[in-house]
Amino acid sequence: MTTDDELLRLIEQAEATKAMCDKNIKQHKAELLNRREKEIQQLLKAKDEPFGDVKIVVGNREIKVNVPKKVSWEQKKLAEKRKLIIEAGDNPDVYIDTEYSVSETAYKKWPDDVREFFQDARTVSAGNPSIKIVEDKE
Repeated sequence: MTTDDELLRLIEQAEATKAMCDKNIKQHKAELLNRREKEIQQLLKAKDEPFGDVKIVVGNREIKVNVPKKVSWEQKKLAEKRKLIIEAGDNPDVYIDTEYSVSETAYKKWPDDVREFFQDARTVSAGNPSIKIVEDKE
């Protein structure tokens, strides 16, 4: 039967190997993308939008390259639009998703009565456990 110390050593070895492999994979993919950048850009320009999937051929292999579409919204302007929609008598929730949140740091600094007011809207649950091996300082 494997001892706990042996298991920890095996975990450390596997994590080191995985980190090295992940780094190598990332470097090799970056090099391939760099070498084929012009071809990928041409394929993307031929699309309606320069995002999504394109296929390149490397040797006898077909490689799918995905360029994700990244969209961001200016929160201040969306808040203004929300106001205008309400003023026009329409429901802004039809157009805009709104998510409320409270900083845990701010929550902890609030006076007791304010925290109590918000308490029924707050749920606390445990996340997934993780293990980090700390070097022995002997």
